[in-house]
Amino acid sequence: MVMVARAAKLCGMDTTTAGGVTGLTGFEDAARLSSWAQDSATFNVRSGLIKGSNGKIDSSADITREETATVVLRLLQKAGLVDIRTVA
Repeated sequence: MVMVARAAKLCGMDTTTAGGVTGLTGFEDAARLSSWAQDSATFNVRSGLIKGSNGKIDSSADITREETATVVLRLLQKAGLVDIRTVA
């Protein structure tokens, strides 16, 4: 999630989101998130880049190719760099 937040910043998105674990209410495993990743996770969730699964962020789980493609596409759309209607 830190890498996604850094990529979003490079794409011109405002990633300044304070909140830590309190910004991740609704996820039962939010307290297990490392302190250095909390603001990035909050940004990802609030911006809709990462939605979690079954009420969890599950930050220690491996990410699949399909999930990676989805996150990258969402990032490019939200940054205004790609329009889904133009993708063949």
